[in-house]
Amino acid sequence: MFKRKGYEWDVGIHYIGEVHRDSSTGRRIFDLITDGNLKWAGMGNPYDRIIFPDRSYDFCAPK
Repeated sequence: MFKRKGYEWDVGIHYIGEVHRDSSTGRRIFDLITDGNLKWAGMGNPYDRIIFPDRSYDFCAPK
């Protein structure tokens, strides 16, 4: 994370989409390079939030 002029940004990997589906390309690649040993955890909702001085936006995962 870094801060600049009173704002802060998270710049690390904190979520990877589509890995909940066994058939997705991303999931298959991670399974291949980790020999299937990487375990994924759901993030819950909202999974992300953007906050501005006058409002905020929540991002929720689709069903």
